[in-house]
Amino acid sequence: MIVCKKRFFTAILILVFLNVCVLSCKKLKIYSKREVHSEQLSKKKEALNSLIIPANALFKTPWPMFQGDLHRTGRSPFVGPKRGIIKWNFPIEGLFEASPVIGVDGVIYAGGDNSRFYAVSPDGRLLWMFQTRDINRNSVAVASDGTLFLPSADHCVYALTPDGMVKWVFTTGGRVNSSPAIDGDGIIYFGSHDENLYAVNPYGTLRWKFSVGAISASSPAISNDGTIYVGSYDGNLYAVNKTGQLKWKFKADSGLRASPSIGDDGTIYIGSRKGTFYAMSPEGVLRWSYETGNDIRASAAIANDGTVYIGSWDNNFYAFSGSGKIKWSYKTNGPIEASAVIDAEGNVYVGAIGDKIYSFTQDGTVRWTIVGGMINTAPAIDSDGTIYICREHNLLAIGEPNPVIEIRTTKENTNSNVIKDVMIVKISNESLFDKDVDLKVFIRANMGIMIPLESARLVIKAGTSEEKKYEVPFNKLNMKKGSYFVVGRLLDAQVGTLLREEFKVFELNEQK
Repeated sequence: MIVCKKRFFTAILILVFLNVCVLSCKKLKIYSKREVHSEQLSKKKEALNSLIIPANALFKTPWPMFQGDLHRTGRSPFVGPKRGIIKWNFPIEGLFEASPVIGVDGVIYAGGDNSRFYAVSPDGRLLWMFQTRDINRNSVAVASDGTLFLPSADHCVYALTPDGMVKWVFTTGGRVNSSPAIDGDGIIYFGSHDENLYAVNPYGTLRWKFSVGAISASSPAISNDGTIYVGSYDGNLYAVNKTGQLKWKFKADSGLRASPSIGDDGTIYIGSRKGTFYAMSPEGVLRWSYETGNDIRASAAIANDGTVYIGSWDNNFYAFSGSGKIKWSYKTNGPIEASAVIDAEGNVYVGAIGDKIYSFTQDGTVRWTIVGGMINTAPAIDSDGTIYICREHNLLAIGEPNPVIEIRTTKENTNSNVIKDVMIVKISNESLFDKDVDLKVFIRANMGIMIPLESARLVIKAGTSEEKKYEVPFNKLNMKKGSYFVVGRLLDAQVGTLLREEFKVFELNEQK
């Protein structure tokens, strides 16, 4: 009986604690495709949701966190796009500030300076959005159960379900402009403007915090032995163990806004506000450094062969060998704030502010470019080779275009001299590759009833198109006069995701 009472009072204390956390970050909203201006769940529901089984480690998606992995290498196992073609763009009111991340079911997540955080489908549709109280400048991290850890300038880190519901809220004493990292035990690490590095348990309680002497807008990187590396505006790169104890610190020539990256040999790379790029040993000893001409805010991207890529506000993009020798550099027409990413073939992708989005080969040859703008976010590479990157007000999907479906209706005179309604569906594939698709065509009738006309699997050859013709059997469907939707859908035959959807309004003027 005594044990039961203790458990009861413990549960009450947990609920009180969680309600205090939520109250400190109030006025939150979730906007879904069903209720664009709906209020958040009640605080009681939030507290109850926070008691579910904790998340553990990262979700195995193509890009579950800023720079793709715990070492922040910016390296992908997938091949990126061969051409710089925009498949779709998703616009917002305001500027995208956070680098995109890929979560459960291929959903793309990114935040903006309008205090909103967006969940976008792989075909560019809004799924839901969540509103915080300030700018969302940094990327989420996706845990193994799909939980999203969202940092915000409103001093909070939010734990959200994949549907955008609040599980818990953790409040710091300053802006959180640091993208979280999640270790193998599910511990979440991030920096804050309150001059601390935080370690938070999977269920939202403080594990420990470590003073870094000044603002920390650096996103922590975690080595194989569990050491957490993070930069600070006090000019130090800190190495902290899993229990929150200092292992060592290295004093740079100025503040460190950038996030560290860790090479396969354990070398830690980071740039300073004065533009010096450092390579440190796991013991905190300087291996080499290089002075660029201006501020370094980007994280280094590290290729499989050890090549290290970094951009600077001196309008140059650099490729270094592991020993610090410049392999090549490229002069852009604008400063580089965003981090680069690398695909499985060693191709590099990076954006320059006021200039372009670039794709380079390993030897520095430009493969393709896309006209840029305000680009201060790093790309994310999906498993089909699509790259997601934010450009000013838009989230862009860059890659081989999906097949296009077009629908038109007409009337044809049959052999028996009878006029019939005919629907023509045209499918075009402008990609360089053949595409296996599932075609589904139907009529949306009264009361939401779907009347199927076609369901077929097709192989659309690269650079070709084909047409399919259907007689619309209104006379057999006993449909009344009015407006009807003819709907055509193309789905990826391998994974079932929607590629394209086309609607055509058909006016039925008389009973068939």
